[in-house]
Amino acid sequence: MITIHELLEDPVYRKYFCTVPQLPAVKRLAEPWRLYVRSDRGWAKKDFFEYKDAFRLFSAKRANILDAAIVCRPMLWTPPTRVVKIKNKFHANGQQITKEVSWQPKLEGHDEDHRWCGRCRRPTVFKYFARHHALTGEAAAMMDQGARRCTICAIRLEFTRGAR
Repeated sequence: MITIHELLEDPVYRKYFCTVPQLPAVKRLAEPWRLYVRSDRGWAKKDFFEYKDAFRLFSAKRANILDAAIVCRPMLWTPPTRVVKIKNKFHANGQQITKEVSWQPKLEGHDEDHRWCGRCRRPTVFKYFARHHALTGEAAAMMDQGARRCTICAIRLEFTRGAR
């Protein structure tokens, strides 16, 4: 799987990751941001009320980790986009026709199939799991092993459709 280190080499994704996302202004009882960090000992997590605090901890640990994601627990996010002009295409009023293009990671031919995870705010691999590090207690006991899940946050693939 492509790592956060490789993703941050891409200037478009780096800008997206380093920009503080704006959540709707509502009173929150639980921390909306969760930092997942993978080291040689496996995955660890820590929750935060502010994205910038999760980002600070990530930045401090970055050199010693294998992979990471700052997950948004209450909502899904779309990938970075940009508007491009369609060459030689114009509306009847003479205005240039444009379309929105979603950012895609640069993957090697041998890389696994990556999909955008709206919770992790990054491309990741969705697989079948018998156990998952992000699911514990009651959630782990009720896990549907027939569903493809994000390798990092364990959201089911079909729940990410709105963020594609």
